Amino acid sequence: MNKWKTILIVSSLLVFGIGTYLYTGDKEGKLTHGKDSQPMRQAKAIDMDDLPLEWKEVESFEEVQSFYEDRVPGLALARKQGLTTLPGESTPIKGRDGRMQINEVWHNGHTVQIFYSIDLSTFIGEDKEKNKFLNRPPSLEGIHIEETGDFEEQTFSTHSRELHPRDTVVFENRLYSMVQAPPITNSEWGYEYIPEEIKNFNQEIATSFDLRIDGETISTDRMPVQYIHDKEKHIIGNYTTDETYSENGITIEPIEIKLGIASSQVKMRIEHDQADFNQSVQAFIRTETGEKVPLSHFSEQEDGLYVSSFQPFQEIPEKVSLEFEAIHLKEDQSYSFDVDMTQFQGFDSETKTIDEKVGEAYETDIILKRVNTHGGHHMDMELNFKPHSSDQKKHLVGAALDYYQQPQETMKRHVQVESNDGETVEGDFYGHNQQGNINFEAGKFRNSSTLSVTVDQIVYAQSIDESFELVSKN
Repeated sequence: MNKWKTILIVSSLLVFGIGTYLYTGDKEGKLTHGKDSQPMRQAKAIDMDDLPLEWKEVESFEEVQSFYEDRVPGLALARKQGLTTLPGESTPIKGRDGRMQINEVWHNGHTVQIFYSIDLSTFIGEDKEKNKFLNRPPSLEGIHIEETGDFEEQTFSTHSRELHPRDTVVFENRLYSMVQAPPITNSEWGYEYIPEEIKNFNQEIATSFDLRIDGETISTDRMPVQYIHDKEKHIIGNYTTDETYSENGITIEPIEIKLGIASSQVKMRIEHDQADFNQSVQAFIRTETGEKVPLSHFSEQEDGLYVSSFQPFQEIPEKVSLEFEAIHLKEDQSYSFDVDMTQFQGFDSETKTIDEKVGEAYETDIILKRVNTHGGHHMDMELNFKPHSSDQKKHLVGAALDYYQQPQETMKRHVQVESNDGETVEGDFYGHNQQGNINFEAGKFRNSSTLSVTVDQIVYAQSIDESFELVSKN
C-alpha cells in the first residue's frame, strides 16, 4: 500500500512539474516559471519608498505582459503563434541581495528581444542607510555570449541604457524591463548585417549581462538561452490583386503584400513617363477591421520595381486595401536664399525665427521658418511648404532626397552652402509632408556674415485618389 502511495505522490509531482516548468536554480531555493513566463520564486519584499526612482508599480502580471506588448510591435501576435521562448533562467547578482532572470526571448529575424526581471532588493546594499538611495538609475551596459559552435565569444554594447521609468514596471518586488539586440551572427555582433540574408536560427548560447549599479559594473553569471528564429512561421499572410492604376503618366501596379509578425512588406511597380519617382508616397494599408498603417519610403529592387516595409498588424486579416493619396516626384529645379549670420551672438546655440518666403514652385510658397545654430559646429534650417489652395493636385512637399541611395558616404547631397568669404560646404535635405529640414556642418562659417543656401532639387506631390483591394492567397 505504501508503495502505491509513493507512486501516486511522485506522479502528481511530475504532472505539476510539467505544467509549471519547474526549475531548481541553486541552493537558495527553487525557482519556477509558468507558461506565461512569470517568475514564481518569491522576491524579497522591498519598501518602494527606499527607491526614490519613479518606477511604476502594477497590480498583476497581465499588466506586465501588456506593458511589453505596448512597446514591442508584433509581440502579442508572436506569443499567440508560439514564436517566443521561455528560458526562465536566473542568476544571483554578485555582491547584491537579489537575482536577475531571463523570462522570455523573441528572435524575429531583424532583432532579438530579451525580456528580463531584476529583484528590487538588488538595488539596496547591506548597509541600508548608506546605500538606500540610488544616485542614478541602474543601467544595462552590455550582453555577452560565449563561444558556441560557429559563433565566437562576443559582446553587444547597449551604451549604458538606463532602466528609465518609461522602460520599466514593477510587480511583486521585481523590476521588469527589456533589451533589444541585433541577430547573432558569426561576425562582429552589431547592426551591420543584411536583413535579407537572415536565415533560420536555433541555438542554445550561454548569455550574461553587465549591470551598472551605484557606479559599479557587475557581470552576471552565464545563463543558457535558446535563441530560435523560424522565417516561415513569421510570415502569416500573402495578398495579391490584378488591379492597376494608370493616369496622368503615372502607373501603379501592386504586386504583393507580404504580412509578417515582426515586419511586413509591400511590393509594387511605379512608373512615370516624364518625372522621376522620389521613392516616397502618401499612402497607407488598411485591414477589414479598420486597422491602418502608413507607407512612406520605398527602396528600388530593380528598374521600376519598389518595396516598402511597414509595421505589423495586431490581427491577421482576410483582405487588405492599399490606399493612395499621392506619390512624390522630383525634378532638377533649384531655389536659393541668404541668411544674415550677424544676428547670431558668438555663434552659440541659438534659434532665430525668420518666417519669410524664399521661393515658389507648383503654386507652393517656400517659407524659411527658422534657423538654428548648435555651438558653432552644426546648423539646421526649417522650411515650410504652403500650397496656395487646399485642393490643388500638385504641391511641393518636404520629402527626403535620395533617401535610399547607398552607400552613405557616396550619397549625392542636394544642398550647397557658400559664405561671403568664400567658404563652402554641402548639406542634406530631409523632411515630411509640409516641412523640410536643411542640415550642414558650420565650423567654417564662424567669421562669415552671410550664407547663401541653394537646394538643387524639388519634390512635389501628385495627388492620387485610388484604392486597391488585395485578398489572401494562403
